[in-house]
Amino acid sequence: QQQQQVTGSVFATMLMLERRLCRRVVSVLSVDLAGFRGYCASEEPPAVLSLLQSYITSVERIVEKSRGALNLISGDRIVATWNAASQASGHAEEACRTALALRGLSLGFTVEMNIGVATGEALVGNTGSQTRLAFS
Repeated sequence: QQQQQVTGSVFATMLMLERRLCRRVVSVLSVDLAGFRGYCASEEPPAVLSLLQSYITSVERIVEKSRGALNLISGDRIVATWNAASQASGHAEEACRTALALRGLSLGFTVEMNIGVATGEALVGNTGSQTRLAFS
């Protein structure tokens, strides 16, 4: 298994250095906070920031524990992937387990999460402009 991790890391590094896309079956989890805009309108900025920091940190820990990778954090929206930058067997199950773990997450605030999981073929690699690339 260690060799697979090293091979995956080498592959991920190669993809990040090149402008090359490859087809791969990946699992994607998307999560956001239901009613977040309303919450922002009714709370002071420090309270909003505190909620966001707690939420993002908690989601990050759960995703990393399941061998996933955070790909996007935009406000309250978080997107994580499995089997994109590095190969991971059982990635669909890991993404689903992560979604279930997130359902049990307590942030200390009364807020619900919208959670979606999908598995399918995708193009992965660096995309963007001539001056700014992002692994996607």
